Amino acid sequence: MLRSLRLESELCLNVLPLNVHPKADHICILRSIESPEEHAVILFKDGDEHEIVEAYPVLSDFVIESNDPLSFCICFGPTSTRVEIAVHGEEDSVASFVEVLELAIEHAKKLSFTFESTYRHNWLRFYRRKRQQAHQKKTFFTAVKKGTTKIESLGGQPSTSNLSMHRDTFINSELLAHEPEFTTLIEQGVLVVTYNVNNKKPVDFLEYYPGIESFPLIMVGLQEVDLTASGLMSKETTAGEDWRQSLESELYRTHTVICCQQMAGLMIAAFARSDIRANVNDVFVDTVATGMLGVLANKGGVGVSMKFFDSRMLFINSHLAAGSSKLERRNTDFLSILSGICHDKKFGVYSKSRQPSLVDPIQNVTSLLSAYDHIFFFGDLNYRLQLNPAIALQYIAENNIPALVDADQLLSSGAMMKHFVEPPINFLPTYKFKPKTDEYTGIDAEKVRTASYCDRVMYHVNTDNFELFNVEAIEVSDYRSIMDVKISDHKPVFCAMNAKIKHYDDVKRANVYRAALRDLERKANNERPSIEVSEQEITFEDVIYSIPVKHDITLTNTGLVPAQVQFVPKPGDTTCLPPWLSVSPSISVILPGKSLTMTLTVCVTDPFESNRLNNEGFMSEIVILHLLNGKDFFITCNIKWEAKVFAQPIPTLCSGDWWGLRVSEVEKNTLISQLSISTEELSQLPPLRIPREIWLVCNNLQKHVNDPDIFSITASNENFRGIVDGLYYQSDVQSPVLLADYLMRVLSSFSDFIIVSQESMLLLKEVRTKSEVEKAMIKIIGSNQAQSNLFIYIISFFRHYLSFHRSNPSYSAIKRQLSLKIAFSIFKMKKENTAKTETFDSIEDEFILDLEVLTDCLMILI
Repeated sequence: MLRSLRLESELCLNVLPLNVHPKADHICILRSIESPEEHAVILFKDGDEHEIVEAYPVLSDFVIESNDPLSFCICFGPTSTRVEIAVHGEEDSVASFVEVLELAIEHAKKLSFTFESTYRHNWLRFYRRKRQQAHQKKTFFTAVKKGTTKIESLGGQPSTSNLSMHRDTFINSELLAHEPEFTTLIEQGVLVVTYNVNNKKPVDFLEYYPGIESFPLIMVGLQEVDLTASGLMSKETTAGEDWRQSLESELYRTHTVICCQQMAGLMIAAFARSDIRANVNDVFVDTVATGMLGVLANKGGVGVSMKFFDSRMLFINSHLAAGSSKLERRNTDFLSILSGICHDKKFGVYSKSRQPSLVDPIQNVTSLLSAYDHIFFFGDLNYRLQLNPAIALQYIAENNIPALVDADQLLSSGAMMKHFVEPPINFLPTYKFKPKTDEYTGIDAEKVRTASYCDRVMYHVNTDNFELFNVEAIEVSDYRSIMDVKISDHKPVFCAMNAKIKHYDDVKRANVYRAALRDLERKANNERPSIEVSEQEITFEDVIYSIPVKHDITLTNTGLVPAQVQFVPKPGDTTCLPPWLSVSPSISVILPGKSLTMTLTVCVTDPFESNRLNNEGFMSEIVILHLLNGKDFFITCNIKWEAKVFAQPIPTLCSGDWWGLRVSEVEKNTLISQLSISTEELSQLPPLRIPREIWLVCNNLQKHVNDPDIFSITASNENFRGIVDGLYYQSDVQSPVLLADYLMRVLSSFSDFIIVSQESMLLLKEVRTKSEVEKAMIKIIGSNQAQSNLFIYIISFFRHYLSFHRSNPSYSAIKRQLSLKIAFSIFKMKKENTAKTETFDSIEDEFILDLEVLTDCLMILI
C-alpha cells in the first residue's frame, strides 16, 4: 500500500537519496495531532513485513510543507545541512499507511531495533483514534506552499495552527498522553445481570448468584416487566415499582441504589456497595424506544452513565426485535440505541437539545465509543440459533455447546460484534422454557421456537485510554445462566468482571494540567502572528494638487508563523482608505523573519478637498493596518499642504496688482467681440485681471501653438513637479506637453470656476449659434467678474491656438477633443437642492449627457 509513497528524487537535493540508500527504498512521515512536538521520519524497505531501517525522531526544527494532504515536503535539520524530501501518495495509501507502519514497528521490535530513548510513539494511538475524522476533514497538515507567500489550511481547523481555538481538545489529549503519571489503576468487580421476566411478578433471584454482596457495582437489566397495553405506553408502571422494591430488598444490607429507570417493559437498576457509593458520581439516565414506528416502548434501550472513581462508564439494558427472521432489524435497533442515547455533556458527546435523528448515526456511535472507558450492552438481544428446532434440542441434550454457539446469529452476523466483545459462552441457551420448569419447549408446542441464546452481556473497552498502561482493562471471571430461576420462559444471565478503574492523584493531575496550559499558551504565542511596523506616524511634506507623494514603511515579521496584513475600514466606514491615499501592495503575506516594503501614496485631486487644504494647510487621517489573527496598527497620515495656484479661489488669485495682469491687444479685441462694447468703453474699464500663472503658462504655450498634439497627451507625474516650481519662479519651461497638462490641471482644480445648474443646462441645450452661446455663458457666469475674465481669456487663447490648425485634416477631431477637455476642466455641476458642487469625474451617469452638451457649446464658441 505504501508503494506510491516514494521519494521524488528531483526534489531530494541529494541529501538523503533513497534511490542509492544501501538498505531502505521508502520513506514515511507521521505527525501527531494532539502532540505536535512528536514527529518521526522513518525509512523502511518495502516487502511483506515492511522492515524499518532507520527512524529519526524530529525535534523543533521539523517542518511539513504541503498544499495537498496527499503530497508534502519534509524539512528538518540545521539550516546549513537542511534536509528537504518531497513525498507523494495515493489516497488509499495515505489513508492506510499507519497500519503498515505499525506492522513495521512490531517487526523492528522483534529484531531488537532501538528507537530513540526519549521518543514515544504515542502519535500512533492518536492517529488511529482520529484517523477517520481527520482524513474526512483534511486537517492533518498545515499547508505552507513553498515558493509563495500564500498561507492556506486544508479545510477545517489545523490543530497546530489553531490550538488556542481548541483549548479543551488539546488539554484533554495532553492529560491522556500523561495519564500514567497521575493515575493508579484499581481493580473493581462489576456484576451485570440480565433477565426477561415475561410479565411475571417479582421474585428474589439475585440470591441464586453466590457472593453477590461482594461486588462494588451491580447492574440489573430487566425486560418485559410490564406487557399490559397501558404499560407499553408508559415510562413507569406499578409492576416496575414492584420489581424495583424487590431488587432493593435483596441488596439493601450491602448495597445502595444509585438509580432505577424504567421505560415500559424495560428497567435498569444500578447498585453500588455502600462503602464505595461516594465514588460514583455524574449519574445520567436516558431511554431510546425502537418499537413499532420507532416510538413504541416495548423495544429499545435504557442507559445509565456514571463516573466510577475517575473512569467513565455506560451501561445499556436493551430489548431488540424478536423473531428468527428479524436479524437486520436487530442490527438496526442496536445502532439506533447506541446513536440515540444522549449523555451527560460532561462526557463530551451531545445533549438532549440535539436530536440524534437529525445527525449521522455512525458519527454518534463513534462519538459514544470514544467518550467512555467502559461500555456494557446487555439484555434480551433476541439473536437466534440458525438451526432446526429439533436439531437444537438434540445438541442441548448432548450438551454440545460449541455446535450451538456456531449457529448463533449474533456471533456470525451481529452488527455489535464490530464494536463489542462477548465472553465465551459455556452455558446452554436461555430461551425458550416451559413456564416454571427448566425444560425447553419442544417441537410439539403450539408455537414452535428454536432454543436460542437471547440473553447476552457484551462490553466495549476504549483501548486508546488504556494503551499506555499495557493492561487488560476488563477480565471476565464468570459468565453463566441460572437454570434454577423458573418464573419466566427465559433464564437470567450473570456476567462477573474485574474492571481496571482509573483513580487520579489530584495533585499530580493538576501539575500536568498546568503544564498543558503553559504548553498551550507557548504554542499559541508561537503561532500568533507578530509584526513590527517601522513608522506609525507619517508626514507627507510639500503636497500639492494632483501630484503624488510617496512614503515607504517597512513591515517585519517577528513571529514564527506567516503574517497576513491589509488595511481595513474604521468602525462605521465602508472604505479602508481615504480617496487621496493609496497603498501598494494592498494585501500581503510576510513569511517569518522576512520584511516587506509597503508604499503609501498621497495624491489629492478633489478640488473641494484641495480648497480646504488651501485654507487649513494641514490634514491628518488615521488608517488601520490589520494583522490577521493579530492586533491592529493605527497609522497616522499627516499632509502638509503647499499652497500653489491649484484650487485657490479665482478672485483671490486675481486680487492685488502683483497677481493681476492687463490683457493683451488680442484679448481686448476678444472682449470687444464677446461683450459687444466699444474700444472706448473698454479703455474706461478697470484692468481685467487673471491669475498670474495662467498667463505665464499661456504665454509659454504661444511658442508651441503649431503643435496639434500638445493637449492630447497627459504628462507624467515625475516631471510635473518641476513645471510647478519653474512657473512659480518664472523659469522657462521647454516641454509643451507639460505646459498644456499643467494648464488643464490648474483649471480643473478651481472649484468656483463656472457653476452649472440644471436650469443652466436646459438653457444650453437650446442654443444653436455662437451668439446664443456667448449670451448664455454671460448669463451663467453672472456678476462673477474674476471668473468672467478668466473664461474670456481661456476661450480667447484656445481660439488663437485652433486658428493655427484649421488646415489640418483632423481639425474637427482636434477641436472636439480640446472642447471636451476644457468642458471637463472648467465646468462644475451644482445638483438641485445640493450646496456642494462636483467635478464631472465624480457625477452620476445621468449627467454624462450634460457634459456632451457643454462640449458642443464650446465647439461653437471656440
